[in-house]
Amino acid sequence: GLYASGGIQVGEKAYRLDGRQSFAAIDHTIGYHDYRWSWLWSSLSGLSEHGRLVGVNLVSPITDEKINENAIWVDYKRYPIGEAIFEYHKDDLNKTWQIKSICNRVDLIFKPLNMRHESINMLLIKSRFSQPIGLYSGTLKLPDGEKILIREQLGLAEKHLARW
Repeated sequence: GLYASGGIQVGEKAYRLDGRQSFAAIDHTIGYHDYRWSWLWSSLSGLSEHGRLVGVNLVSPITDEKINENAIWVDYKRYPIGEAIFEYHKDDLNKTWQIKSICNRVDLIFKPLNMRHESINMLLIKSRFSQPIGLYSGTLKLPDGEKILIREQLGLAEKHLARW
């Protein structure tokens, strides 16, 4: 969860990011995956119901319970999360998803609003993914038991199959 400020230019249209109502995430992963690999991913940055800066990054599967990218952030503090559970309609990714963690610290509903698809097949290399953007609602629980309420914060999810 990061605040974002600056500007975005799309053709003739310019957008200003005001720094307190605009949010960003950094997607940086160093992974050494098998030749064939598939994953589910969830990411959001925004404000909780009580104005706290929050971020969520969850992926499934993970290869190590302790060393992985699954975490929540609240006011810039990172809280590691173990395995995530993604429940979704395999035949229709536009339907509501439920995203939880095995440790019961993440319980989110994701409602897709739009979808980005890409399919690349270059014989040895292949990538097929769907990436819905939508709204997250639910709760994040900190290690001390404090519950952070999330209501309709923008984020994305992803279903990806890769061969590299």
